[in-house]
Amino acid sequence: MKILATLFFTIVIIPGYSRLPRDDIRGSEVREITSSIHNGNEYLLQISAPAGYVNGTKKYPVVYLTDTQGAFALVKLLYGQQYFDGFIPEIIIAGVKKAVI
Repeated sequence: MKILATLFFTIVIIPGYSRLPRDDIRGSEVREITSSIHNGNEYLLQISAPAGYVNGTKKYPVVYLTDTQGAFALVKLLYGQQYFDGFIPEIIIAGVKKAVI
């Protein structure tokens, strides 16, 4: 049984991590950029802005996240709860991670 589980993990699970899907989250925008100073590395920027941001002139605080594979969804969820209850103002959440090749 251990051999079967090890074989499954090696053949199915590990190769899947090299092709992780983009974790697009509703209400956020994903942009791809290429670094001009880091040997052309590609990065994904995931941005969540308040509804009035596009057409408005109001300034918003920004929360920056690195390696947003799982953190972006969690921070957006926590922000949504706190904003809905009136504890914090509208913010922009911006996360960056290296693109999976």
